[in-house]
Amino acid sequence: MPFKGCCPYYRVVKLFVYMSVDLTTAEIWTIVLIYSKIISKNEKVKTVEINWGYFLMAERLADRALRVRTTGIREWHRGEVHYNRYEATPYVALDKLFETYSLDKTDELVDFGCGRGRIIFYIHNKFEIPVTGIEANDKTYEEALRNKNAYLHRARHIKAPIRVLYGPAEGYKIKPTENRFYFFNPFSIKIFRKVINNILASVKEHPRSVDLLIYYPTAVYKQFLWKDTPFEIINKVKTPGMVDKKEKFLVYRLRQQDIPYEAE
Repeated sequence: MPFKGCCPYYRVVKLFVYMSVDLTTAEIWTIVLIYSKIISKNEKVKTVEINWGYFLMAERLADRALRVRTTGIREWHRGEVHYNRYEATPYVALDKLFETYSLDKTDELVDFGCGRGRIIFYIHNKFEIPVTGIEANDKTYEEALRNKNAYLHRARHIKAPIRVLYGPAEGYKIKPTENRFYFFNPFSIKIFRKVINNILASVKEHPRSVDLLIYYPTAVYKQFLWKDTPFEIINKVKTPGMVDKKEKFLVYRLRQQDIPYEAE
């Protein structure tokens, strides 16, 4: 057996991936949850620890299905106050979001603070739409480029372009065709405000409806969007199995007919 020495449940899940490397993230999670439930008869603390281990395993297996490596955390250098550490959105959260929210072939998505690129690879693979990732950490950017090269070997059949760009989020020039914007608490409210204002300036110049997909929304983000922008919440999606109430998505929309045109 190629997985000698693994616990029996881990060995079974890896065997599925070994036999079929194109498992979807939803299929991987189904397998993981089935086998984690088998051992859930233990006392509460042990169950939490075991399920967390299976969560990490599912993350790595879902990465493998896309031929990328996006797990882990990277802190910024000391003294950086505006950019937050890298941490990828859980695959289980993405699967849950896209049970009720969908992207069309005409959509184009930008991930601000894309990290190692999980969001852009996941969405490019699932919806086959143009995606762009913006990353300001040079080491993380290089990792995203390596992931892109590995992923493209798997996704050669998808014609939609995929871009990974290096630079500050607030310096990115929004394209007139981009209409979906993703954030996982990547930076301070100061930079977030600048990025949102760039989006608003773009839709005023090139009118279109746009959505903001925000994971782990902070209070300052929510307050700014509510008080100072015309965006409205259209959906809330909680991440299953998470204790932290912030582990959720808020989807905001600005409809074309609601774009403010008054002079600033």
